[in-house]
Amino acid sequence: MPRRFTDIPKFFATVTVAIALGSFVTSADADTINADSCSRFDVQEAVDAAVDGDTVVVPAGSCTWSDPLTVTHKGITIRGAGVDETIITDATEKAYAESAIAVLASSGDLFRITGFTFNGTAGSEGLIGIRGSSQAWRIDNNKFDLASGRPIAIKGHTYGVIDHNTIEKKTAMIWVATDGFGDSSWSTPIALGSPNAVYIEDNVFDQTRHHLGAADAQAGGRFVFRYNTLRDSYVHMHGSETGYPERGGVCYEIYGNNFIHTENWFAAIFLRGGTGVAYDNTATGYQNMINVINRRSYESHGDWGRCDGSSSYDGNEDSNGYPCYDQFGRGPNQSSAPFHEWENYLDGENADVYVQSVSTQHIQEDRDYFNDTQLPGYTPYTYPHPLTTVEDEAPPTVPNPPANLRIVSG
Repeated sequence: MPRRFTDIPKFFATVTVAIALGSFVTSADADTINADSCSRFDVQEAVDAAVDGDTVVVPAGSCTWSDPLTVTHKGITIRGAGVDETIITDATEKAYAESAIAVLASSGDLFRITGFTFNGTAGSEGLIGIRGSSQAWRIDNNKFDLASGRPIAIKGHTYGVIDHNTIEKKTAMIWVATDGFGDSSWSTPIALGSPNAVYIEDNVFDQTRHHLGAADAQAGGRFVFRYNTLRDSYVHMHGSETGYPERGGVCYEIYGNNFIHTENWFAAIFLRGGTGVAYDNTATGYQNMINVINRRSYESHGDWGRCDGSSSYDGNEDSNGYPCYDQFGRGPNQSSAPFHEWENYLDGENADVYVQSVSTQHIQEDRDYFNDTQLPGYTPYTYPHPLTTVEDEAPPTVPNPPANLRIVSG
């Protein structure tokens, strides 16, 4: 039978059993479908002919796509000839919800795209856009060299892994959100250390124009950012200031990364809401390792208003309105969920959380966050991610791993 992933729990289910490596097997029934060229028409024709478990092979060449490639409810692999061998230039029309590769994946699908170089001008919904409810997809061993737009955008109750890509960043980077405004994610318990997140691991992010983040989340997004190398970039998380009625991201795990900056940038990790952990990160050339703010401490945002005791969305336990809606250190249903950091080093020195002065009335140490303290009971998820160990052909050329790579068993 073709490869299927029918036994993986849904996005918000409680996961009690880790994905076993042996669960991912290449079926003898799966076919290889060769596209005649790298043109969008020929690749679309091959994708349309494929069924779950098949591999679409795209030959070497350089092609410009004026229309999006669509993959709908198919668990297939789309494989290029390798980085700088199969080169796709995105020249599609940039409507808000369009991607050059638009994937609608259902819960039983395994989707993978690997072995390409992508350039051109992607839109806000990503050159590769993953939508739907799939619980097993992989984007790996590609190179993104875009003049604008997001390389990858994830939207839905869906998760997978983005690994071993080289991303030469010109604008906003990997974007993670759920469907709607994020209310469902904000009412569901946090499951740190589980596969219930978008995993971003073993990538190289190389900023070449603007100071924008390597990864970001809003509308209830959840991600794990681990063992990546960042040059002149940083990681951040939106809060409730995103824009009413859209909410910020819920949770994040940021560990084992190497941040390098040449211009004394303000932070390696910038957090505006939600909660999680950050540990075993190293940084050079930044003002702060972890910079935290709550923008509603001093600004009014839509119907959320300002967190000053006047908004019914906030906890209003004191005259300042604390706790603020979806603020840093709060979890689903506005429960207390303090952020924990430990073993983070900036320019060789231990680095703690820095709270911007405009938010200190709402964000306080030993209440909303803990410095130099491991989160009790926390165990990171299996590394490398099980989806990266699927038995397959030899992968295309990959970037060098981060210098501070650590193997963590979960």
